[in-house]
Amino acid sequence: MREPYLKHLEGPLSEMRLKGRSGIARAVYVTATGMRIVVVHVFAKKTQKTPPKEIAKALKKAKEVE
Repeated sequence: MREPYLKHLEGPLSEMRLKGRSGIARAVYVTATGMRIVVVHVFAKKTQKTPPKEIAKALKKAKEVE
């Protein structure tokens, strides 16, 4: 899949865009060794731009994966 469903954020982080009945959500993930994808953070989207605090949380969790 490609944009508009997937988007690179910063560093190793990428974002998957999800839409459901309850609203819009984002799943931030990293690619690990081999063909493994690890979702490190999921949050409800309320603004157009991804909030910096959500990116910071995901970066912190991504360091634990590597």
